[in-house]
Amino acid sequence: GVVDRLREQGFPVTPINFSESPIDKEHYRDVRDESYHTLSKRFKEGRIDLTRISKDIYDRLCGELTAMGYDYTSDGKIAVWPKKKIKETTGHSPDCADTLAILYCGSTFRQGQNEAVKVLGQQSRWANDLATRTGSRWKK
Repeated sequence: GVVDRLREQGFPVTPINFSESPIDKEHYRDVRDESYHTLSKRFKEGRIDLTRISKDIYDRLCGELTAMGYDYTSDGKIAVWPKKKIKETTGHSPDCADTLAILYCGSTFRQGQNEAVKVLGQQSRWANDLATRTGSRWKK
């Protein structure tokens, strides 16, 4: 997979699994829910600047983020809508939004945001653009 290929090329990679247990198990079902809720809080606090990304990536990202929503589970945990529901609205997987959630929610992950960028940054043009234009750097 992607992680193995990046390791073969000499990148120190830490894979991110959105379905693993969150740090805050009281409020979230998994890392994905925790990441997106943290991302939402950072937007509300004005801590995210998207002015340096290209217009096509910005437009795609906005479409994906505005298609997102969440519910609460029976035990009161935040549950971000599944990818399938987002795909029905946007016509594609929210990969750009997933990348942003990982980039800006480094505290959610045990290895921090730069390690997450190493996994996703090689996959596509928009992931690389988000990583470099938001100040994240990754090197061999």
